[in-house]
Amino acid sequence: MNKIKSFFLQWKQDRNGVSSIEFAIVMPMLILMLTGVFETGRFLMIHQKADKVAYAIGDIVAQQQSVSNGTLASATQLVPEIMSPFQSDARQKVLISSYEKTGGATARRWNYTAGGGTALVSSVTGNDVDAQMNMQDDENIIVTEMKYNFEPVFLQNIFPAQEINKISYFRPRYGSLTTLQP
Repeated sequence: MNKIKSFFLQWKQDRNGVSSIEFAIVMPMLILMLTGVFETGRFLMIHQKADKVAYAIGDIVAQQQSVSNGTLASATQLVPEIMSPFQSDARQKVLISSYEKTGGATARRWNYTAGGGTALVSSVTGNDVDAQMNMQDDENIIVTEMKYNFEPVFLQNIFPAQEINKISYFRPRYGSLTTLQP
């Protein structure tokens, strides 16, 4: 009986391997936390950069005296530079639209789409533009929409893929931009 009792006492006091077991328990949680911080930081940076794209492209277009397809193509060439180091291939799309209020109704006059993937459908209506900018009759607003399909690098089951959508509104600085020149 004393042998059994002494064996259990010796086993209870033996601390060899405890730190290895603690490390094996804590390490998966630590790795999960670090990858979560990485994905959250990446997600927030892409949000910020998409917002900058919508703002910068809208501002560039609003500074023009007239707008053509070439002008808009040149403006949208800045997207990869602004989105760097993140991919700006088929994941991103930019839609630039001109809205005008005439006779109390706000309607889209033209739009230009850049980016890869499927065609971009605007999430903005004339009523949205009117409500956001408090438009007067015969007033023109430039709306830029940036959509980015975020896909996590790690933890796809925890962080689902989602679409980041940013919108900017600008009043043209040098007159109305209601016609798109060829």
